[in-house]
Amino acid sequence: MADDDEGIEGHHLEAIADADPYPYWYDDADEPDSNPTLVRTETCDLCVVGGGYTGLWTAIIAKERDPSRDIVLIDAHEIGSAASGRNGGFMESSLTHGVANGQQRFPQELPLLEVDPDHIKRAILNLVDNAVEAVGGAGTVTVETEYVAESGRVRLIVGDNGPGIPSEDRDRLFLPYVSTKVAGMGLGLPIVSEIVNEHGGVIRVEDNQPSGCRFIVEMPVSRTPAAVEA
Repeated sequence: MADDDEGIEGHHLEAIADADPYPYWYDDADEPDSNPTLVRTETCDLCVVGGGYTGLWTAIIAKERDPSRDIVLIDAHEIGSAASGRNGGFMESSLTHGVANGQQRFPQELPLLEVDPDHIKRAILNLVDNAVEAVGGAGTVTVETEYVAESGRVRLIVGDNGPGIPSEDRDRLFLPYVSTKVAGMGLGLPIVSEIVNEHGGVIRVEDNQPSGCRFIVEMPVSRTPAAVEA
């Protein structure tokens, strides 16, 4: 059986011996011409630097969510370049091969969260939208994740380098109809807080350095329903 397996594998290798590892869409005769090098000042609502698979879909999703948003996607070479077949850099197998692969190879580093995916997505997007609005189109928004194995909890941090939030306003941020924005009723953060609490987690806000603020969400890996008062 081993000899047969080796023979089959050999046939497979022969079949792809002349294959060219090249993104297939580059062979499209209808491929549009590249835009000239960007050497001017450009103003936009959102600039995505890096037009690989992640950057490309970030721009598409952002445009779908708000068609009026002016989005610029830039890359050193070509948009979508080498966006398929990527092996995750120096790692032979990585998360680019799927979450299931990551859980199999790195079970201690990639726990499977017990969450309501739609609710958690809504909470994260709300925090990111608030951060984008805070920087006013001229700043940086960061999203970080961390698994704290000792406590069995995950930590999500959304930060910005905007003007920040005064300390006297922070205790009221998660109350309905309270907002530090010029427009809006401030309903977003109370909803985020409610979603996090439903998952047995907590949310807090602190100063970012050198400016801005950071919203920190901590939740247990295993979902714990919030306590119900009698």
